[in-house]
Amino acid sequence: MTVRIITSFAFAVVVACQEIEEPPVDDRTEETSEQVIDEHTQSEDTTHQDLEDTDNLIEDQQSRGQQESDLPEVICGDTYPGIPMMTGLIEDESSYSQSYEEEVSNYMWSHIPDPLDISSVQPFFKSLIQYMLHAPNQQRFSHEAILQHGATGEAVLNAFIDGYLNTDMLRRGFHYAYYCSQPIPGSLDELRATFGDYKDWDNELMDCGAPKDLPRHVYRNEDFSISVAETLDLSGNVRETEIIFSTLRDDGQLDFAAYTENGELTDRSGFATFGGQDIFSASPYTCLTCHIDRNSNRFDNIHPVGTGAGCQL
Repeated sequence: MTVRIITSFAFAVVVACQEIEEPPVDDRTEETSEQVIDEHTQSEDTTHQDLEDTDNLIEDQQSRGQQESDLPEVICGDTYPGIPMMTGLIEDESSYSQSYEEEVSNYMWSHIPDPLDISSVQPFFKSLIQYMLHAPNQQRFSHEAILQHGATGEAVLNAFIDGYLNTDMLRRGFHYAYYCSQPIPGSLDELRATFGDYKDWDNELMDCGAPKDLPRHVYRNEDFSISVAETLDLSGNVRETEIIFSTLRDDGQLDFAAYTENGELTDRSGFATFGGQDIFSASPYTCLTCHIDRNSNRFDNIHPVGTGAGCQL
């Protein structure tokens, strides 16, 4: 199948790592990018040890008296609290006449090639599809294999409903399905109940974090491979908390979560711009654009690429 790609217009706003609507594009050829991906990944059938180790660590925490939260599980398409997203952002469902769920409710996938070949997809979006399917070294997927990934798998097929990759639909589907498809704590209280109080972890206070142009307090736990970053306003209050999980997945890539000042899970985060204004963009999509390894096109780079728009003075 020859895949044609449709993309939306680009906003002329630069945030932490790049223009918000344009993912980083590798200058190498598609073939070279694929070769590098193959050289830096391993079979999805043999990469479960990290996840098993994390499960064991969670059990150890709970055995020491930690109690799991009784908060409800995250539901696909939930409406999340937080400052409204930037107007016109693809993931902002308020800008559409139909919700994502309503729009795809009658989609039929029988005319989409099976297996689906994504070898000609632009590198970033190929990596996003592979991330959604937990298979960074694959380029052909049967429908059966895709649908084993539940809502994120359905989102991949929905993005090809017109016979080509509609990247807007891919992003909307990813945003709709991500939090309900990964074992992301539904609140900071739930995080503490599972992993312990991160305030007791090794930590570092940064006078200025470039992605935010504000101070950040970063906590790290090497046992759980979790990093927690609080963004502080100029009064020292927590504006938002963002978390990177390194071992929740079976493919060695990262997971991301954002929380409001009240510790509620949210699907957006604030970023500094070179124009001096903060914008609120989709999480985790924006996180992925910053935490991609530009050599392997995998989302496993703990340290974000680029210098960030803030802290320039």
